[in-house]
Amino acid sequence: MAKKIKKENIEKVTGIGIIKIQLSLSGNTPDANTGGQMLVYNESRSLEYEGDTTPEIKKLLDGRPKAYFIGYLNEKKQLVVGKEVVDPGW
Repeated sequence: MAKKIKKENIEKVTGIGIIKIQLSLSGNTPDANTGGQMLVYNESRSLEYEGDTTPEIKKLLDGRPKAYFIGYLNEKKQLVVGKEVVDPGW
């Protein structure tokens, strides 16, 4: 179950804060290795990524078209997806 976390506390810790992971709504057909396309972004869109949905992301979403998580970029500029949070309403 997602926990409600104050946005200002998340941003202090992660540098990015809450991210939204959303499966493509354009009707892309998934292939054997991915679940089609996904879009990942934060509220201000200072972080934005579009690419193939990985099996790990499909597992996180668990059949849902979108969900929100704590996220940050590591030292290699790779996105790290943390705990799920409730929909922040943006």
